[in-house]
Amino acid sequence: MKFVKYALAFLTAASLTSCGDDFLNEYDKQYANSDQIHEETEKNPDKALTPYVRGLYQDWNFCSALGGLENIWGHTEIGFYSINMLSDAMSNDISFATNDQYGLDRTLSYWAEQYIRSRQFWTFFYTVINDANTIISMVTDEQLDDPNADATLKASVGQALALRGISYAYLAQVYQKTYVGHEDEPGVPILLTDAEAAEATQSRAPLRKVYARAEKDLLRAIDLLDGWTRESVNEVDKQVAQGLLSRVYLVMNRWQDAAQMAHDARQGYQLMTPEQAGTYGYNDVTNQEVMWGIETTADNTRMFASFASWMCTGEVGYGGQVGMFRKIDQALYNNLQQGDARLNLYVPQGQTLTMEGGGSSWVLPELANIKFKAVSGWMEDVLYMRVAEMYLTEAEAYAHMNDGRAASLLAEFMAQRNPNWQAPSMITPTVIYTQRRLELWGEGFGYWDCRRLKQDLVRSYEGSNEYEGYQGADVPADGGAMVGGNWCQWTFQIPLSEIQNNDSIPASAQNPIDM
Repeated sequence: MKFVKYALAFLTAASLTSCGDDFLNEYDKQYANSDQIHEETEKNPDKALTPYVRGLYQDWNFCSALGGLENIWGHTEIGFYSINMLSDAMSNDISFATNDQYGLDRTLSYWAEQYIRSRQFWTFFYTVINDANTIISMVTDEQLDDPNADATLKASVGQALALRGISYAYLAQVYQKTYVGHEDEPGVPILLTDAEAAEATQSRAPLRKVYARAEKDLLRAIDLLDGWTRESVNEVDKQVAQGLLSRVYLVMNRWQDAAQMAHDARQGYQLMTPEQAGTYGYNDVTNQEVMWGIETTADNTRMFASFASWMCTGEVGYGGQVGMFRKIDQALYNNLQQGDARLNLYVPQGQTLTMEGGGSSWVLPELANIKFKAVSGWMEDVLYMRVAEMYLTEAEAYAHMNDGRAASLLAEFMAQRNPNWQAPSMITPTVIYTQRRLELWGEGFGYWDCRRLKQDLVRSYEGSNEYEGYQGADVPADGGAMVGGNWCQWTFQIPLSEIQNNDSIPASAQNPIDM
């Protein structure tokens, strides 16, 4: 397999951390050639592929890309759910109660080549891509296209393709401007298997090629996963892959395709009732809306180094016991109408709430979130995809097309959040975006939605409930800004270590300041 020099600079280092040492190494070709590997995978797909697939998910869910739990930053960079937390920290949706380890993320000051976050996003997603390539390389197209191909064989490759494809889509959004209007701007390297070498590049491929790769991988994943039944909600099945592709199509402004994929993805799922939506379910994989997530057990809980620690304000962790509360932004909260079940997900305006745990008690301020409930033993599940997202994606896509189906879809959705909801005279993309922010608050969509919709970052407004130290961190959607002596911007630079170790990405190819 051919990898850019990044693999030596980053993946080798990552394999010494907690990214799943046993799974980051390529198949040992010292003892088996490619023909033997393909023969074995055909005869015994479970034996040959399952350990690699488990390793792929181990890295997706728990990879500590920058040094593990012993590293000071280890509690903020555990798997994909840490990417989600960073996304929300860099958005308008969350208001912080105080300064904490996400402070530089909060002010979009972590973008430069020498900074931790630039390296974290890069290392995390390319670790997943490397894992996926290992799996994909073990099976030939002839094996996959055989009408009698084993379902496990096809599903293993399908899951790998799905996670590889969405990884490229996320990388493209971090290291370059959004897709529309910048299709020919340099994106990221496309690392593939030997069999796909003609489509690979060690240099920065244009955005259109990166997104084309993401789409191709996800379409192939959907095909390979067709008819396969997963054992766990932790796994990517056909409908999850369709949901992931709907995210890509939203970024590309391919509205009809986004609507269709979201529609197909949500079939068979039911929205929560208003009673359910206001009381539970946002960190519970048994929730009827959950399409994809991590079931947290005593064996895989990360305790303080977890989504629960930061986001569950009723938990003994960073977000609760030590006062680093995550509140809903005041301006966003003001959009919740009377009777909306989601009002119950936050401490009411003008009130406080006392929480207890671990022999201690603490007081939550107004608008602090109680959306994510504390569970004994740090057993809070982590959700990656809910059917609510699919409804809102489909509705938004139709709204962009001025299609009346947007209004009917939004009405169907809102009936399960606020039966008395007063719809505006026109259902615009902005109307749906507001509901998307309210519904998916804290679930990892903030940064990505701001990027694709070109929304300004605004925290300095009259009545803002943002921590005063962050209120000046307003960044226009089309560039950057100087805030408190730091340059802040949406687009990350390529990590310095990659520039130093990959001859195909010279310093002259680096993203500039003020993009």
